[in-house]
Amino acid sequence: MDFQAIHQLRLKEAFKGVKVFDVISSDEKYLARLFECDSKAQLFVYDDEQKGYCTYVTDTNGVGHDKCLDVINKKRKDVFLWRIDGVLYRKNEKCDCAVLTNKEIYFVEFKSKVSGRTEVGITGAYEKAYSQLLTTLNEMWERFEAIDLDLSSILKVRAIVVLNQTIPQNSASQKHLRAKFIRNRKKVPLLFTNKINILDDM
Repeated sequence: MDFQAIHQLRLKEAFKGVKVFDVISSDEKYLARLFECDSKAQLFVYDDEQKGYCTYVTDTNGVGHDKCLDVINKKRKDVFLWRIDGVLYRKNEKCDCAVLTNKEIYFVEFKSKVSGRTEVGITGAYEKAYSQLLTTLNEMWERFEAIDLDLSSILKVRAIVVLNQTIPQNSASQKHLRAKFIRNRKKVPLLFTNKINILDDM
């Protein structure tokens, strides 16, 4: 397993004083608490309400394909799932998780339960996702900059909202939020998608 993806973030320095780091005595325990790693050619990330955090599932049977982020990993690289909401931070403070390799990081917020809602409800879910992702990114920039680490110089950074697949893509609301989000201080793009492809050039 290639831990470069995690080690390059210097998380213990960046998150000094955050409870999850203070109460864990060894690297193995903190890695097991904060991360999952897999190298399958296709991975599924699921926001498990019973566990209270995101996790990999082997398939979408029982949870529904429309409620998962499909991670295509053709080169079978080590892909880390970083549990943010409910593990690194208290529930509902930040985005749900991040998908991490030694070349890229996707900050992810699940809004896959918005099917059947009115346009106003769907737009409200978009706005909430926007806020959670931007809050998370701002917190990350501040913590990493405090230890002289420029996240965007070592990783390709993107933000993702995972939607129920019944929701129309490229709506006016989505386009507006994408245009607004890209004005963040590091120009990170916002994507509305249920699928990502891990970079091959690693």
